[in-house]
Amino acid sequence: MRAVFSYEFLRLNRTGAVLVWALLFPLILTFIFMTMFANIGKTVTIGPQPLGVVDDAAWQAEPGLGQVMSIFADKDGEYHFANLMSYDTVDEVDAAARSGTTIGYVVAEDGVPVLHLTSEGNSKTAAIALRRALDVYTQTAAEHKALVLSGASPQQLAVAKDKETFTERLQVTPPGADSSARYYFALLALSAGMGMSIPLRAVNGLMAPSGALGARRTMAAVPRWKTTVATLAAAWVGAFLYTTPVFLVMRFIAGTHFGSHWYLGFVVIAASSFMAAGAGALMGTFPKMSGTAVAIITTPLSLLTGLYGPPTMRIADAVETHAPVLAWINPLWQATHAFYGLLYYDTLRPFATSCLVLVGMGALFLALALVRMRRMSHDHL
Repeated sequence: MRAVFSYEFLRLNRTGAVLVWALLFPLILTFIFMTMFANIGKTVTIGPQPLGVVDDAAWQAEPGLGQVMSIFADKDGEYHFANLMSYDTVDEVDAAARSGTTIGYVVAEDGVPVLHLTSEGNSKTAAIALRRALDVYTQTAAEHKALVLSGASPQQLAVAKDKETFTERLQVTPPGADSSARYYFALLALSAGMGMSIPLRAVNGLMAPSGALGARRTMAAVPRWKTTVATLAAAWVGAFLYTTPVFLVMRFIAGTHFGSHWYLGFVVIAASSFMAAGAGALMGTFPKMSGTAVAIITTPLSLLTGLYGPPTMRIADAVETHAPVLAWINPLWQATHAFYGLLYYDTLRPFATSCLVLVGMGALFLALALVRMRRMSHDHL
């Protein structure tokens, strides 16, 4: 059995088509994704913008407003969204905004800060944070004024003073998770799917209808079950070894975040490779089935993992929401969801469930393949 395993492993790994589709193609797509997503984090970073301030008597009368703006002007602070420029009059700051020196300006009018932005400044992400901060300041100042006029007690004023905001930051996903992770996970599932070409060629070579070599191997002295087990094991190991480099490139070169339990990604690869070994073996029992069939099958299956861009992501989400059974029976969806289980969940149960489903699918495919191989033995023909 060891000799059969070694022979099949070497034979399969010397096949050019297998190397191209199971290894090189996913690696090329990985590097393409790296180029596409290289600046995605930079495009959403809130950078400081030049902002004018009318430092007149009305502004000086609102000391709290200056403190708020100083937070956004602190270069060492977490919320450095603005580089403040002081002007004496509204005409001066307005001229600076029109000339492009600033994206706009803040002026105190009747004790209320008013933010004026140019068309370019209004499109900046920092403008959203600045507008929100000034709204909170205005509302808080109005509350304090109303409490004072109503004769509120010092305790009530102290409570109102400690009230800073109506919302608080909540970290839903783990640190480092970004929108590009979904595409990398879908690509890993595609890589596992392409691995079906390995057992397809391996099992096809065992079948008598494949040619003279297949007929001789069918009638060989080596027990049929030993040949079959060794061949399928070689195909499984080959599929695992081809997907592993893709995973390592994503983890250590592309910087894809797989969660704190990233090493369990090897378990996902093993389970998805086992599924691919079973599915490829079943396909290999059809004499006229070629490696092209693997691409034909994996392409629509990858559609439901969202591999091909935002439109397919929306389709995949819609199918998962309205027709979940169609998603669950998709082995590539299960492989993708297993990686989701490592990153987006606070428990490993979804990860384990998807891995078990993949193993179950692989066992079912293998059982069907063995039944067909038994029926298509040389004696039967």
